[in-house]
Amino acid sequence: MYMSGVGTPVPFEVVGGRAGRARPLAVDCAALPGGDQAGMQNRHTQDEYDKYIMILSEGDLLTSLSPFIIHRELLSAVGEVQLVKKLRNGTILAAVSNFRQSDGVLKHKKFDSIQVTVAPHNTLHFCKGVILSRELSVCTDEEILENLASQRVTSVKCIVSKRNGKIVATNSYILTFRKDHIPEKIKAGYLSLKVRQWIPNSMRSYQCQRFGHMFMNCTYDPIFLSCGKDTYGKVECSLPPHCVNCG
Repeated sequence: MYMSGVGTPVPFEVVGGRAGRARPLAVDCAALPGGDQAGMQNRHTQDEYDKYIMILSEGDLLTSLSPFIIHRELLSAVGEVQLVKKLRNGTILAAVSNFRQSDGVLKHKKFDSIQVTVAPHNTLHFCKGVILSRELSVCTDEEILENLASQRVTSVKCIVSKRNGKIVATNSYILTFRKDHIPEKIKAGYLSLKVRQWIPNSMRSYQCQRFGHMFMNCTYDPIFLSCGKDTYGKVECSLPPHCVNCG
């Protein structure tokens, strides 16, 4: 007999006759819909695939292939992909839309009789997020990484701050994921932690006061921070304030 209600019906036996109570029987969870743990793990794996794939050959032989041949090879292997782009060095960048296409492209080793090397892109599959947890302050970065590696975390770095001249660890951690997007949450033991997008500090040279590079790589002449004019060896500036980045 089965108990009715919300969700999957659960078999039970009646104890003590018609007016008795219902006692649930032992149920094989793998036999219930969604109870197959191996199937769930397989679906989880298929949701995590290499979206951006590099296709390259020795001697830049791929540069001799026309766009029609390249498209035909990919179409016959995995169907229509999201993006195909030939880079300056002759390498082909392909963006796929699902696990099946990713697996198929990675196994494709020949383009029109040309032997190719196929591998996931080195940087496009990585992103960074920030988590906040006071409970993790008793753990080292190595311990956190070891326990989060199954969630495609490749590095952990605790954010530090300077207080009263001392370097102090905070409750915030920068996580690097082997994904093209950060997850909404992660599981850290019994904790469920929200992941926020990591926004790095902007680079600025305090020699030329411009953004996009650091002082050690600056090739511009030094200018005053206040007026945005060349220093010409002067120590102080009496000109009106002006931002060099605002024009």
